[in-house]
Amino acid sequence: MGPTTHKSSGVKDVAHVFRKVLTNCGHRYQDNDTGRLSGPYAGSTLHYIEMITKVRWEDMEIDYLNKHNKFAFMGIGRHMAQTDEGRAAGLSSSPYYRPERIDSRILDLAKKAKI
Repeated sequence: MGPTTHKSSGVKDVAHVFRKVLTNCGHRYQDNDTGRLSGPYAGSTLHYIEMITKVRWEDMEIDYLNKHNKFAFMGIGRHMAQTDEGRAAGLSSSPYYRPERIDSRILDLAKKAKI
């Protein structure tokens, strides 16, 4: 799953700003011949993190891999390392995860449910 196209209005709204700011601006992420940007986000790291945590999904058209269940990419709510197959393959769910610190009654229920 991922954005297939950007809605043109959102791109147009911000494109003129980038052209103004980056015109005649020499930096290592801009091709001097074409002026095209070829590197990572030009803002600060803090701004980038804030920006990607608030994605404007309404500006994107998404093609889902599973047409019948658009939430299928979420799986069943567990990482592979949390399954018997994952543990058998040697995957670790976390270096801080300690089964011996979990209430044994919960572990027994999980084993009965084959989680």
